[in-house]
Amino acid sequence: MKIVSRSAVTILIFFFVSILLKAQTPPFYHYTSNEGLASSTVFSMIQDREGFIWFGTLGGLTRFDGKNFVSYGVKDGLNSNSIINLAEGINGELFAGTYEKGINVIKNGKISNYLPKSTSEPFHVANIFIDRKRTEGQRLYAYRNAGYIRIIDETKDGIISISTIKGAPPIINRANLLEDGTLIVTAKEGLFTTENGVLKELTIDGLPEGPIFCITPLKDGSYLIGMTSLV
Repeated sequence: MKIVSRSAVTILIFFFVSILLKAQTPPFYHYTSNEGLASSTVFSMIQDREGFIWFGTLGGLTRFDGKNFVSYGVKDGLNSNSIINLAEGINGELFAGTYEKGINVIKNGKISNYLPKSTSEPFHVANIFIDRKRTEGQRLYAYRNAGYIRIIDETKDGIISISTIKGAPPIINRANLLEDGTLIVTAKEGLFTTENGVLKELTIDGLPEGPIFCITPLKDGSYLIGMTSLV
């Protein structure tokens, strides 16, 4: 009798939990250019520290406050309407990478070209990210899938300098920083890091050859590496 009773209680609990889970299904909203997005083709999204959600789209940059959309384009100061990637700076500014003409910065409600005219030239940007552990000034990495990686340093006084990491591989899947600050690049040709401003392939015992798409740290200090199937 006790076993049957416990089973019955378990079934009832499962029944009520199932009802509760169904009742808590989050709402789903579908937003397009009809609702106010600059374009229905969205490349990047980010939520800033003030709670606004920003969308980098094929038709410009859009800010969403949960109810209303506000969009910005070339007429508002963007270098290009094709916004591929977004990153928030350490001071709350927003960086917008354009695939055609470099990087814009949105700061204090103003959109401007981030790189100074004396040192900048238009370059394609597919990805940008910030070095969050840097304590002296700000460092931004910008790159595309083929070619170079730009390192853009900004001092606390706002002085900007640019250096370039060159060399193989020709096809970059993703670049990021490890926990110790080492720049790591996953590519079609394998795993790379930098040495004297040039990309250098890493040789790791047991790591199969082939395209590497991503790398992520684990809590024990090791890393997971994403590759194509070897089967």
